Amino acid sequence: MDVAIVSSLLVVNHTTSSKPPSGGDLDTSSPLGWMGSFGAVLIFGFYGVLLKKPDVQAANLNPLVFQFYYSTGCAITSVLVWLISDLQEFSFSYWGFVFGLTWVSSQVCAYQAIAKLGYAAGPAIWAGLTIVVSFVWGVAAFHNSVRSILGAVGGLLVLIVGICIAASASSSLPATLEARFRKSGDYPIIRSLEEQFLEERYLEGGADKSAQNFASGVFWAVATGLLNGSQMVPLQCFSNGCFGSPAYTGSAGASVAFLPSLAVGVMTITPAFAIIYFGAKREVPEFAFSVAGVPGLLTGAFWAMGNFAAMFATEYLGQTIGFPMTQACIIVNAFLGIVFYREITGTYAIRLFAVAVIFIIVGAGLDGNFG
Repeated sequence: MDVAIVSSLLVVNHTTSSKPPSGGDLDTSSPLGWMGSFGAVLIFGFYGVLLKKPDVQAANLNPLVFQFYYSTGCAITSVLVWLISDLQEFSFSYWGFVFGLTWVSSQVCAYQAIAKLGYAAGPAIWAGLTIVVSFVWGVAAFHNSVRSILGAVGGLLVLIVGICIAASASSSLPATLEARFRKSGDYPIIRSLEEQFLEERYLEGGADKSAQNFASGVFWAVATGLLNGSQMVPLQCFSNGCFGSPAYTGSAGASVAFLPSLAVGVMTITPAFAIIYFGAKREVPEFAFSVAGVPGLLTGAFWAMGNFAAMFATEYLGQTIGFPMTQACIIVNAFLGIVFYREITGTYAIRLFAVAVIFIIVGAGLDGNFG
């Protein structure tokens, strides 16, 4: 699926006669922007499933070890996509290092968020915040046009509410409410063993560890959202010029031309992070290739293809619409997290999370309509 999406984008990019917009303008008539958004939703929805492999989870690797494989897969795939494109020139930019710094930091945080909150709640929180941050960048820094400030702000407020509800769905709140309703007589007297366990866990002193994991998970998810929302800034600066840097003037689209710089930046920043971290701790990392090597490389490859699609969405639809729309991937994340991984269980928790997803989708829709 990922390869088919990337191939379709390359073919359309090769055959289309339209040029990417510049100077903060948008082009909603080009199919590339919408294809990129839809493709990124699908790829980003599935890209992290290998993080949940039982043996990867049991290995409890340092995030920077997994990130090494992850970054390598991302860089190799980005270069391969660039090589098979019709680009006939090499245009290196130092914005690739900025991208590498932002991306590596965000993915280390995302690894922690998924480990502590799961594949449903973690992405829901950071996706909503990503939309808010990306929108602010688009309006404040790149001067993307906004149809209605009031409507756009309303959409952001709806998003923030959705983020808060998504976070609470993975906390002790659903079980607490459920237990209180049972005690008030609104629930049948006969309870399942699972319900008894939940009540004992959250109401009889067993919540300490869970509460710590929840708070830590929310912290990492928020950090991921802040970084993730700034992720396309280097591409925008490479494409249109900003902060004193010149705009890209080559014949190919910036989404393709930026890939070599992205790869160099990722493969420079990742070992630098590892050297600083493990050097400070005076620790020799355990790479555990047999457990994490293939999952890490594939995860990086999947993400790189999703990022390639997202770059087209951002290039044509802007920071206010294009990249925020890619965060609708939380629908896929939620489906996998609830149905496949069973990370969120219980009627109250699932209903609460469903409400959160609705809020986030509505907020994203308002953002896209008024942005």
